[in-house]
Amino acid sequence: MRHDGIRPADDRDGKSQRPPASRRQPSPLSTHYDGAIVDRWIAIQRLIGNRATMALIQRSDGLGIERRAAIPVQGVWDRMEQWKAKRDYGESVNPTDLHPEELSDDMSLRLNPMWYPLKEFPRKLLLERLNARWIFTVADNGDIYIGVDRISGTIEKDEFERLLRGMREKDPTLTGGRLRNSLDRQGHPTVGARFESDGKTKIGSARIAGHLEWNEENERFEVNEFSGRYMSSDARPTFSATHNDTNPKHLNNVARRMSSQLNVEIHAASAFS
Repeated sequence: MRHDGIRPADDRDGKSQRPPASRRQPSPLSTHYDGAIVDRWIAIQRLIGNRATMALIQRSDGLGIERRAAIPVQGVWDRMEQWKAKRDYGESVNPTDLHPEELSDDMSLRLNPMWYPLKEFPRKLLLERLNARWIFTVADNGDIYIGVDRISGTIEKDEFERLLRGMREKDPTLTGGRLRNSLDRQGHPTVGARFESDGKTKIGSARIAGHLEWNEENERFEVNEFSGRYMSSDARPTFSATHNDTNPKHLNNVARRMSSQLNVEIHAASAFS
């Protein structure tokens, strides 16, 4: 396996994508729990509400001359952004499938309960939760998003018990097993989710997707491009056993961006080498 050390570099990211208003909760977390995990979920709900207000204002004020004049310029900018993202992170593909646990009752895609744009991901959370296996996707425009595949394995036992007690105030019949099942197995598609104008989630494509985790043996943080739904030969028909259709610099660029943003040295460790 190849391990490429990446040192922090300047970050020139654009603005993070924020979700607009959603009619559904991304996961059944409780406002009664006062830990960092649920605090993040509450923050997402507030963020969603703020975005809904902004969208309403934008729809009500009409399309002025200045805004019409800016559309062609924005179109050129978007194409340049797409070109740069393709150069830095490769081709964009849709996930091959969704797991049942990733779907809500109305069959819409769930949003990962720990969904973060990279720019908002707390460095402290990464450093203090060394047992967590974070997952990431790189969107069409090059923005990086982070989530977690098993939230019950990320929080401590006492935190889970407090969360369960809070949830039981709303549903006294809720068991620990049911709560775990509703929170876990939230894979890469729930991090790569995008948003419709009405706030509903939709399946999003990704240029690269993988894991961000602490390597106990090497004593360092590493990223890889391991994602069956986004990075396998099923998702990428031209994918070969030698992995020669993907430039190694794509994963290096992810590691470099994360290192710069989080001020933590993160290494690229290809899952295919």
